[in-house]
Amino acid sequence: MCAVEVFSTSAAGASPDVLQHAARRVDFDGRPLPPEAVSALERTAAGAAVPVRIVSDPVERAAVAGLVAEGDRILFADPAYRFELGARWRAGAPAGDAAIEALLPVPDLFPGLGSFYVSTFDLGELQAKRDFRLAAQAPLLFVVSDGEAPGRRAAVLEAIRQLVIAAEKAGLAASFFNQPVLVPELRRRLAARLGLAAAPRAVLGVGTVGAPDVG
Repeated sequence: MCAVEVFSTSAAGASPDVLQHAARRVDFDGRPLPPEAVSALERTAAGAAVPVRIVSDPVERAAVAGLVAEGDRILFADPAYRFELGARWRAGAPAGDAAIEALLPVPDLFPGLGSFYVSTFDLGELQAKRDFRLAAQAPLLFVVSDGEAPGRRAAVLEAIRQLVIAAEKAGLAASFFNQPVLVPELRRRLAARLGLAAAPRAVLGVGTVGAPDVG
């Protein structure tokens, strides 16, 4: 059984509705981003109160995508994780703390699945193949880290929120790929791969998209 860590958002003050915008997986089309959009996102990342690592190199993006896929396999192989996820899952949609739900990877290959199927069946391998493709196709990945100082976790959520808003203002889509940050060993490997000094807490993909991916 893997150990899954999700930090509490109850006092963070981040807008759950904005975070939910990025909770849906989208099929990035891989088109180069407009320079002005990239500049706006870079300014937003630079202005965050916590470290934000921008991943644009294709090799590094593929490495992160590999950890996303590995996270799917580990998470959904864990009955305890599936049980928790199924408890939050109602008629194909998350329920409960909207900010936490937005950060959790949920199996969406079959959007109509009920909580029984989410809790019972290991969809990790199928989901891993799909999420690897989606993450690798994102022209930009933003890895948001925290630190040890008080209030850092709230700052992580605010940084994510501002990145999603900046992406939407530029006409881009944003999508979470948080599987690696939920598993401690993968989180350590992600930090080592990207040379991060602080623990990564969120992975956000940004890009252009024609239509929502439906598997």
